[in-house]
Amino acid sequence: MKNDNPVKPFIDIKSYSGYCRRNYPRIKTVVVAKLILGDLDEMVKVSDISHGGCRVLSTHPLNAEAAISLSFLKKEKDDTYGLCTPVHGRVVHVHKKTHGFSSNVDFRGALFSEHGVQDIIDEHLAKKQ
Repeated sequence: MKNDNPVKPFIDIKSYSGYCRRNYPRIKTVVVAKLILGDLDEMVKVSDISHGGCRVLSTHPLNAEAAISLSFLKKEKDDTYGLCTPVHGRVVHVHKKTHGFSSNVDFRGALFSEHGVQDIIDEHLAKKQ
């Protein structure tokens, strides 16, 4: 095995959080996003987020390796909500849960301020302090 390309293990047990293989730390949050996958267009809940990806909770199963788009809801200054520019991602893992499906999404491409990811992270880190 090459030293510059180490294997990052996937271990499917409840106590394993996956932080040893992530490049960015996940921030626990609850935000709403619009998921677009082909003809599927639904509002989903995001339970954690980072600059590298997020966990999506949905009522429909997503296919692993599927290319999706997520538009996060962002609170505007006049107390209304608007959709951010969609961020594109790839579904990495899908798990069946009691009330739907949990999907880990890996973001693809560059993230810009109009995607809203940094605003979500900043808002939830400020709530912790």
